[in-house]
Amino acid sequence: MRSQWYAQVSNGIVIGTLLVNRDDSDPDWAHIAPDLIPTDAEVPLDSTYANGVFTPPLPVTPPRVLSKFAFIRLLTPTEYVSMFTQADPMLIYGVACFNAAADQFNIDDPMVTQMLDYCVAVGALTQTRKDELWTAMQAAAM
Repeated sequence: MRSQWYAQVSNGIVIGTLLVNRDDSDPDWAHIAPDLIPTDAEVPLDSTYANGVFTPPLPVTPPRVLSKFAFIRLLTPTEYVSMFTQADPMLIYGVACFNAAADQFNIDDPMVTQMLDYCVAVGALTQTRKDELWTAMQAAAM
């Protein structure tokens, strides 16, 4: 008997695969027809399964990160003072989170854009300058 691939599927997502020498069916495992087996001979976990077709998950996009130093270098001295030396509780909180973050921080963390938007709301940045800063951050991010 030749080996056959089976996939365990939960809510349409592959959560496990198994290569076995068996011909029987198991309600917890879906048989993967030989023509559906990818070239690496395995259905990736997190694939979707619908109507007998396995679709691999989209590749994971690595986070875009920027060093704190690179971020500060994008600010003018006046902007730095406006953002980092405020008595505003929300800006103090934002600075504390910035200081506590890893040196390479994820610019796509929702808090980053929320804090930039907040800086506009309290007058620490203009909308135009915030947009310029965001574009520069994206260009500098790795």
